[in-house]
Amino acid sequence: MSVAQKNSDFEIAFGEVLDISTSDVLHSELTAALREHKAIALCAGAVERVDAAAMQILTAAHLAAEQQEKTLVWNSVSAALAEAAARLGLTQILNLDSYNISCKRIEQADPPITAT
Repeated sequence: MSVAQKNSDFEIAFGEVLDISTSDVLHSELTAALREHKAIALCAGAVERVDAAAMQILTAAHLAAEQQEKTLVWNSVSAALAEAAARLGLTQILNLDSYNISCKRIEQADPPITAT
């Protein structure tokens, strides 16, 4: 994860993995950014793996930004992150509606075995 400041914009770029192992850093970076900046851009195009812990932190950051009248925008979003948001029902809260990743239902390959 890296942070950059360009003019008055603040950007956080995520690496390939957003999971429980990176949750402390993710939380710290987002908290500091919200404390110090009015508008934060999130770059998640490189994310290949994301878990529920990271999604919870991203959701909390979006809700905090809304309460503080600050802005979190996505500069890029990977299919992995958009799909995780869709599966968890967080697409709208995270403002990912425009990324339109549909959550596919997993069908059973074989019918269930029943006792006779």
